[in-house]
Amino acid sequence: MKKILFLVLTATLMLSLAACGGDTGTINSGNETASQETAHAENNTQDNDTLGATIITNEGETVTMTAEELIDAYDSNEASFNKLYQYAEIQFTGTISNIKVDTTVIVDGSGAKGGQQKIVFEEGWCLVLGKDNQNYDLADFNSGDVVTVTSSIVGAPFDTDFLQTVSDGNRVLWLVGDDEVLGQQFSSIQTVIEVAQ
Repeated sequence: MKKILFLVLTATLMLSLAACGGDTGTINSGNETASQETAHAENNTQDNDTLGATIITNEGETVTMTAEELIDAYDSNEASFNKLYQYAEIQFTGTISNIKVDTTVIVDGSGAKGGQQKIVFEEGWCLVLGKDNQNYDLADFNSGDVVTVTSSIVGAPFDTDFLQTVSDGNRVLWLVGDDEVLGQQFSSIQTVIEVAQ
């Protein structure tokens, strides 16, 4: 009798343990399966891919890179960055973070220029517009607006307190088009800003 009772209890315990195992695809911290988690990871990767810009390098090659990737390229080898990307054409779709007028901006590698305008994007771009820009009324744009921009690349200097102040403490990839900035034109590529479709 004791043996039968022991076998019944053992079988019951094994069944309860098997039931606790349940669906091995379920994540304990939430109610998502492993396949759902994989789908979310793929969507996040796709979202990150959409943050990339299309660039025609100075060697004529078309590449897609994020602001962060270009900043890394600048930090790892500024000479190579300048050869491939400085004043190269760039097009991206970005979300406006903030707009500043009468501010200091970077338009070349040698230093900052004052009294200009800039649009900073959540994705890490910073578009410089000349103080006398006549093409766009920046009052027509707002934080959160999604726009497509064509311009050219300057650089990503951030290695002094002054340059960090110019960047408002946020690392950005500077862009400048064909506007005159303090009477000088740095790029022949026309800046175009369009509301994204």
